Amino acid sequence: MQPMTVFIAREVAETPCQRDATLAHEMKHVEVFRQVLEEAARALEREFPDAIGAELRRAANAAELQQRLILGVRDYLGQFMKDWQRTLDARQREVDSPEEYARVAAACAVSQ
Repeated sequence: MQPMTVFIAREVAETPCQRDATLAHEMKHVEVFRQVLEEAARALEREFPDAIGAELRRAANAAELQQRLILGVRDYLGQFMKDWQRTLDARQREVDSPEEYARVAAACAVSQ
């Protein structure tokens, strides 16, 4: 999950009503991103200790032990991020509903 930057096209930004309607829509995406990021952080804090485990590990040497731990963490975090990216994508699709697009499209019809 990377920082989110909102861009608004110049042709939209030059019309206050369209800019405001578009920005309001995009800020819904920002809020979904913030919520999912917060939920993912709480889940990681809760799940990570069990996922990595506290059991005694044995290896031929320290380098092998470290390598196993690194691989375990990498595999766990890779799957964790894939799962949360799917959650984020699904929630962002909900923001982009046909009803929301109709609302944004009609937002400036009255004021023009």
